[in-house]
Amino acid sequence: HKEFFEPKLKKYLLVTLIPLYDERGKHFAYLHFIEDRTEEKEFEELLKTTVDLYPGLFFISDENFNILYANKNLKPLIEKNCPKCHYTLYGRTEPCPDCPLLKEQVQEDKILFSPRLSKYFQRYFQVFRTRSGKTFKLTYYDDVTEIVRLFEENPVAIVITKPDGAVIKANRQARTLFELPEDLEGKYFNVKDFWVNPEERQAFISEVLVKGEVRAYEGELKTLNGKPFYALLSSKVYKQDGDILIYTVLEDITEYLKVKEEAQKFFETLVEFLPVGL
Repeated sequence: HKEFFEPKLKKYLLVTLIPLYDERGKHFAYLHFIEDRTEEKEFEELLKTTVDLYPGLFFISDENFNILYANKNLKPLIEKNCPKCHYTLYGRTEPCPDCPLLKEQVQEDKILFSPRLSKYFQRYFQVFRTRSGKTFKLTYYDDVTEIVRLFEENPVAIVITKPDGAVIKANRQARTLFELPEDLEGKYFNVKDFWVNPEERQAFISEVLVKGEVRAYEGELKTLNGKPFYALLSSKVYKQDGDILIYTVLEDITEYLKVKEEAQKFFETLVEFLPVGL
């Protein structure tokens, strides 16, 4: 079998040669089977070009996690001695624990951080099984580093919740402030549990839902471990994909209020000692 481009015909041809022998077993000719593969070949090249135009990463891996095909963005990152997807993207010697090739249940698309590339990616994938019984995984990684870092690495604590208090997302600063675990995946938290006075939280959230936005609200909160603190909250309501979400920015003002109270006491004491009426 041999496939080549014939410039005179401007076609891709697949030629199969079968040797012919006479009754004495002497070879005397070849039988040529010529198949026009132009449409299939051009379509294949078109698909390859389309995939290479994808600004993120795309690859196809087999059941052993070997990358069989990669677009031009990922190809330079693959090491020949270890063409595994988990090593190429994460530097791991073992498969990722949540890989859909390991688990039967459908894995949701989610944002992942690649320590080897120092980037955040939105992952999309599809497990595909051929008629011959082989399994392949088609994976797209959309680079969302800039967007995620605006949220995740923001120096201000940001929490995204539902009106009932369910925590959807909390950035690194918020996780530190509330003493939450670094990975919130699969864990449920409700902001009701982080208010010292639940009734105060209900009054605050009611005001937010009515007005759509509340700024600079002083609230008494507590961490996951029960440590109280005061925070300045600014919340705003957004509608996303039919859901109502509340974005809240928090600033720990415990030390500020403490200094403010001490300054006020000092001023009141000073006034008492003034030799004139005030």
